[in-house]
Amino acid sequence: MIRVFISFASPNADLAEGLHEALTKRGVTVFQFEKSARAGRSAWGQVYDNIDDADYVVCLLSRDAIKSRPVQKEIGYADHRNTNNDGRPEIV
Repeated sequence: MIRVFISFASPNADLAEGLHEALTKRGVTVFQFEKSARAGRSAWGQVYDNIDDADYVVCLLSRDAIKSRPVQKEIGYADHRNTNNDGRPEIV
C-alpha cells in the first residue's frame, strides 16, 4: 500500500483536506497531522515517524507554505531522509 505524508501551511487546510479525501478513496494511506495525530505522543515525533514511513511527501506549495517554519522543517527532514534512505520518501 502506498503511504503519503501531506505537508501544508494552515491557510491551505481545505486543499489538504480535499487531497486527503481523494487519496484515501483510492486506497492510499495518508498522514495529515490534523486528521492523523494521536494524543499523548510528541507532535514532532509523530511527524518524523510518518515521514520515515512515507513513500511520498506531498508539499502543497503556496506563499504561506514557503514562509511556514513547520513546512520548512518537514520538507528539510524529508529531503534528508530521501538523501540517506535510497530515495525514499520521494518529495512531490
